Amino acid sequence: MKRSLFVVMLGMAVMSCQKSNDSLVTVAPPVNAVALRFVGTDSIDIANNLNANPPSLIIADSFAVTMDPIGNFSYLQVQIQNDSGNVLYQESYSSLNANSVVGSFSFTATNVYVGNLICTFTPYNNTGTPGNYIGKSIVLFNSAANPPVVDSVSAPDSVRIDSTQTTLLYLFAYVHDVYGISDVKSVYFNSTLPDGSPSKANPIEMPGMVTISRNVGQYSTTVQLPPLNSQAPPPLGTYTFTFYAVNRSGILSSPLAHKITVYR
Repeated sequence: MKRSLFVVMLGMAVMSCQKSNDSLVTVAPPVNAVALRFVGTDSIDIANNLNANPPSLIIADSFAVTMDPIGNFSYLQVQIQNDSGNVLYQESYSSLNANSVVGSFSFTATNVYVGNLICTFTPYNNTGTPGNYIGKSIVLFNSAANPPVVDSVSAPDSVRIDSTQTTLLYLFAYVHDVYGISDVKSVYFNSTLPDGSPSKANPIEMPGMVTISRNVGQYSTTVQLPPLNSQAPPPLGTYTFTFYAVNRSGILSSPLAHKITVYR
């Protein structure tokens, strides 16, 4: 009797394992996007939108995404991001017409600036698995772009080099842009050595950024000057630091120069 019970239980265990294995190998195939028809424009002039506070833009377009296969289709996710990776719009569309999803979107994007909007169309199957997506870029440009302005620089006029310790030189540049500080792409400076030759490190970016107002930003960096007793001490004399700003349209500001005398 015990032997018969053991055989029955063993048979049940085998059947259970077989069912479990069957469920493991039954995987719903992903739904892949294979074609995109984008009715909207490839580029948008935002010149008239940048003076708003905050600058905003209504973006409205239509699309049609064809998918293969369609048997396990659940929904199509449409997502729009800016260059910084911020999600401006996300919506799901589940209405299937033959093997395509046809839809449209309209939303107001705030704090827009020159750059790209990245649109992705990703289909999901009924288990929530994403398939291959199709992407589309919309270029935002400013036809009336003006250059940014380096208003002022905060830096010492002279600095004493220590014999044994590294000397830190703190540099700040204040930049103004009529279209908002988000329109500024980068701020940097070139330095000229006391003998008039350019530094091999040029150009030097100023990555530190603090927003002062919508149109003004403070950019900063720290320069390390080796001690006089090091293997490569900095030359003594007067250095010229020339500061620039460039906006997202690629327009360069006028230079602003500042001289710093290095002494022992």
